[in-house]
Amino acid sequence: MNPIYVLDRKFWDLDKLRAEARTVKEHALEMPIYDGDKRMGIVTALPATPAYEPPELINLRDSFMEQYPIDWGEVTPVYMWINTVYPWHVDNKPNAQWAKHKGSGRLPHCAINIILEGGAAPVEFEGYKETTYEAALLNTSVPHRVTPLEERVLGRLSFKDKTFEEVVKGLEEWQGKNI
Repeated sequence: MNPIYVLDRKFWDLDKLRAEARTVKEHALEMPIYDGDKRMGIVTALPATPAYEPPELINLRDSFMEQYPIDWGEVTPVYMWINTVYPWHVDNKPNAQWAKHKGSGRLPHCAINIILEGGAAPVEFEGYKETTYEAALLNTSVPHRVTPLEERVLGRLSFKDKTFEEVVKGLEEWQGKNI
């Protein structure tokens, strides 16, 4: 199954997400990126938490849940800023750096990425052709990478309990019933 499922039903407000992402970056966490033992750069991320819930990021998750009212399990909304090569990786396999910097939180099996800025660079999945997208569900359990041409800003919904295949099935079944 192709690891990218392009979304064609919009449930987000791109302008509001962009504006909020620009104003909340100062609250984000800087996470080092490693390729083996070699430090490659930093990814900046801001997950919504009970202590800090950016309204448009929360609205992104809530709008998704309203449009697709299925039990998705834990879905975490996140802003991400990527301004360096993001080497081959999978999101659901912790490494020593993750344990040191992120703690023991659960990792996502897949994620909906909405490109807010810097979308010209394609995402690459091992064994598949490069793909550019505006909004898509990505199987982040498959090795993938991106080499942004400029800072890439994402609004993201990370699925911690459902696999890529389960989310695709849920999206397609719900859309088929509600067209």
